[in-house]
Amino acid sequence: MGLLCIALNKNTMESFGRFVRRLRKSQKCTQVRLAKEIGLSRFQLSQLEADSVLPKEINLMKMAAVLKTDLPALKLQFFGEKVAQELHRHNCTLETLTLAREKLIYLQTHHPTTPESTPA
Repeated sequence: MGLLCIALNKNTMESFGRFVRRLRKSQKCTQVRLAKEIGLSRFQLSQLEADSVLPKEINLMKMAAVLKTDLPALKLQFFGEKVAQELHRHNCTLETLTLAREKLIYLQTHHPTTPESTPA
């Protein structure tokens, strides 16, 4: 079964894998080239684009550079997908997401991070 879909805008639902595939194709980049530049095999990238796996966070910066997209946009899609998958996998309600949002706001207010301390 594929990964959960996430909203890119009001009219589009797209998984992270399909988001990556669309960006890759818009840059006329082959799977072989993208995989090589971000440190994956072509098979691993194919699995990512088929929504079988998510990449490691460490690959996001390289992926953003090769796909000519900004890192915050890529992280938004990646972490949105990752959070949605975990909530779905554990059969959580939207109340869980609301609580997580409140905790994130608290953490950002009381324990701000610097770009150097943030992975991906």
